[in-house]
Amino acid sequence: MSFEKTNWIWHNGLQRQWDEVGIHPSAFGLHYGTGVFEGIRAYETTDGPAIFRLDEHLQRLYASARVYGIENPYTRQQLTEAISENIRLNDFKNCYIRPIVYFDSGSLGIRSICPVSVTVIAWEWPQAMDAQKKARGLRVTISPWKKFHSSMLPTTAKTTGQYLNSILAVREAAARGYDEAIMLDVNGNLAEGAV
Repeated sequence: MSFEKTNWIWHNGLQRQWDEVGIHPSAFGLHYGTGVFEGIRAYETTDGPAIFRLDEHLQRLYASARVYGIENPYTRQQLTEAISENIRLNDFKNCYIRPIVYFDSGSLGIRSICPVSVTVIAWEWPQAMDAQKKARGLRVTISPWKKFHSSMLPTTAKTTGQYLNSILAVREAAARGYDEAIMLDVNGNLAEGAV
């Protein structure tokens, strides 16, 4: 995965050049993992890029934000237009799209109320597993890290901070030579793959 062909990022209502977008080190979401996001694919077709299930992804983005009390200041239509325009500006045919909604800089401390920022970034991202791995099959392992329970964090929301669980599992599996980690829940039942 590389951002070398990403020239434009949509940030807080405007398409901006890559170097024009930054997140302040005091951003609340950076310190406390309070952001929600989606991972969406666009695929090349004879009619141009087709975004896979964009409406459903945006529905989940807004639902995740509600769980954490993050009010997205942009409508679904505005985000749909922003995503489409961003793909066009970057001249992508086949790409990954990441809209993210997060608490930005304003104050720190867990009781702080901060402004909300919204960013859309798209980039070319080839298949995660190369043809050779697909042909031989993936090597998977059971992770020593457990999937957190819904009594610990709201598992229905796709949030930035919760991905620490998956990162730990994937990195531990890779260190032992595996392609993917399978996570169990706190009761020892199969929960999910880390990715």
